[in-house]
Order: sequence, then structure tokens, then C-alpha cells
Amino acid sequence: MRLLAPILVAMAVASCATAPEPATRGAEAQRNFERLIAGKTAGAPQTCVPTINTSDLTIIDGRTIAYRLGSRTTYIVHLSGGCSGLTSGYTLVTEHFGGSGPCRGDAARVVDLTSRIPVGSCIVNQIVPYTQAG
Repeated sequence: MRLLAPILVAMAVASCATAPEPATRGAEAQRNFERLIAGKTAGAPQTCVPTINTSDLTIIDGRTIAYRLGSRTTYIVHLSGGCSGLTSGYTLVTEHFGGSGPCRGDAARVVDLTSRIPVGSCIVNQIVPYTQAG
């Protein structure tokens, strides 16, 4: 019986651990994503978005946003889970500590601007620049 108890505990703990759900993008979000990167080539992941203008922010889905820098470069920013409220009309507030734009590892919160109540939070996971040749 002493040998059985640790095995049962291990099985119970293992059953609670689940793999993260893969991110799925709806049809409209996929069209927006493809429109933003059309004619552009993905570059190596970056540590930070060099500069941002909040008017050039596009929310693709709850895990993906884009910053356009002019007409040639679009930075696709992949977020961890927790910012799904972005698609519900809330806004993203990033807390960055380096560079002038969001950086990998920065915290982000989804906030209802009317009530100023945070409704979710996530981390910047990856930043990929897409650049138009020429």
C-alpha cells in the first residue's frame, strides 16, 4: 500500500497538467493578418519594436497585434494567452522597460477604458518584422 500511494499522487498531479491549447485564428483575423503581411518577407525575430505610433497598432486577434512602421515594415507581435479580450473592444496597455516600443518579455494588460478595470494580461512572446523588398 505504501508503494501505491505515491503512484496515485503522481497520477493525480499529472492529470492536472495539460498542454497549452494551440492558438486558433478566425477567418476574418486570418484575412487581416494576410493583408498586413502581403508582399512582405518575415525577418529574424527581434527583441523590441524600435518605435511605435499607437495609431499604427492593429489588433489581429487575442494573441497577435501588429505595428506598422511606414508602408514597408510591419512588426507582428505574438502574445501569450490572457489577452483575448482585445477582440472585445478593450485596449492593450503595455509596460515596457527597454526601447521605445514593446519588447520580448514585457507585460501587457487588456483594460476596459470606461471603467479602467483590467480584464486580462499577457506577455510579449515574439516580435517578427515583415519587410517589403525594394
